[in-house]
Amino acid sequence: MSDILLYPLRFEPIYQYRLWGGRRLANLLSAPLPGDGPIGEAWILSDREDHQSRVSNGPLKGRTIGQVLEQFPEQSLGKLAQRFRRFPLLLKFLDAREMLSVQVHPTAANADLLPAGETAKTEAWVVLEAEPKSRIYAGLKPGTTADDLRRALANGKVADHLACFTPKPDDGFFHSGGDGSRSGRRRRGVRGSTKQRYDVSPVRLGPC
Repeated sequence: MSDILLYPLRFEPIYQYRLWGGRRLANLLSAPLPGDGPIGEAWILSDREDHQSRVSNGPLKGRTIGQVLEQFPEQSLGKLAQRFRRFPLLLKFLDAREMLSVQVHPTAANADLLPAGETAKTEAWVVLEAEPKSRIYAGLKPGTTADDLRRALANGKVADHLACFTPKPDDGFFHSGGDGSRSGRRRRGVRGSTKQRYDVSPVRLGPC
């Protein structure tokens, strides 16, 4: 295949079962959803060792994104190709039918909390659909201290210290590593290619 020129690639979505998910991604993607359980995520482009996206069209059909990058490094990643051992972003669609737990994503400054081979986790979201009761909790309210958060965790009142937003379609949100975040309804996300995060609170949050 050395004489193949790189062409616009399509990849098979990797569906992820999640208790908080739904079935509405079937209305967004052409590949049918598996089974009849709740699907919370569709990974559109992933170069993780445990979940490698595969090309679904053309002469490279069946090849993983990792194999494509190995064969076409500069065509895929440009002049900075040598900086990355894998595709640096994970692209996904989310269908959050239920509220997620509060999560904190580690930063590069918390390298001791990251498993070998993982990197800091930063996310960017674009809201595609939002119901009237949809909410996004992201970051702490100004003035919140570490002691405030410890007391809130002990008392089950974490929501009192979280910044809360009512999302609308086409809204965009950027979350750097270290921000606490939680959401409900459907969105598209781009993030660093890591799965590492820490749950802070599994308690359901109410309206803003």
